[in-house]
Amino acid sequence: MKKIFYVFFITLFFSCSDKDNGVLPSVDPEEGNLENIIPLKLGVKEARSDIFEGVEFNLFPDKYFGVLSLMDIYDSITWNVLNIDGSMKILEQGTRYATSYRYWSHHFYLPGKYKTYLLGYKDNKMIYCSDTVKVEITNDKDFLCYNWKDIKGSIGHATSYLDFLKEYEFVTCEGMFQNVPFVNVLLYDKEKKDKLDFLEKSKNIFIDYINTLYSTSPVYTDKDGIFLEKYNELFTYKAKNTVPCCVWITSKSKIVLVKDEYYKEYQLYAEPNVISDNIQ
Repeated sequence: MKKIFYVFFITLFFSCSDKDNGVLPSVDPEEGNLENIIPLKLGVKEARSDIFEGVEFNLFPDKYFGVLSLMDIYDSITWNVLNIDGSMKILEQGTRYATSYRYWSHHFYLPGKYKTYLLGYKDNKMIYCSDTVKVEITNDKDFLCYNWKDIKGSIGHATSYLDFLKEYEFVTCEGMFQNVPFVNVLLYDKEKKDKLDFLEKSKNIFIDYINTLYSTSPVYTDKDGIFLEKYNELFTYKAKNTVPCCVWITSKSKIVLVKDEYYKEYQLYAEPNVISDNIQ
């Protein structure tokens, strides 16, 4: 499986979504009153990007260009997104180890305007909160990170989009069948817990994600009497050993959630919606 990556000190991929409303954490004046504190400055290469495309962030402290200087002040530094649970440690040091990152790449799965910021800690206490850096994430492609016209055939591998804040990651692959481009989306359980428990969880993750991304509910479900007829009518390719569950139709894509009975997993399958005007 191919991993998309940027070569910096380390490459990280995340997925998160939320609006930019909210209040930044406040630093206790007593805790933040340190001599020679180094202000933290967060930078971003491109402040506007599309979903599933990497947004490149960087840490450049004001008037300083080395991470070693930070270690005299901070025990750890985290990168955060306002109103999103979790954080990424871009500096962490203990008695016998230290890790630090000056550049990292993050994938947003949902469009919106986000505020990102840095928090600095000393002795497990927050002593500094940086200014926010805003990024705008759009959803301008036909389906996730793909435009249908750009898919010319199978690329022979799957691409995963890592998110260290979650227990799973999205994986996509593209191809052609009877001159119709398609994209498959899988969900990988990074923690490899109980497979049956993750099976139902993955179904809900997929449904919630597509509902949120396209602000719509499935047009057809397996509870509809005409579901299989519509499924066979809409989609060119039907993978073996799969059972369709529900179908979404957008202006650019037809999307179906299927259960693979052989691998015991749920998958999304999408094709271009070239007959949207004919769908009843």
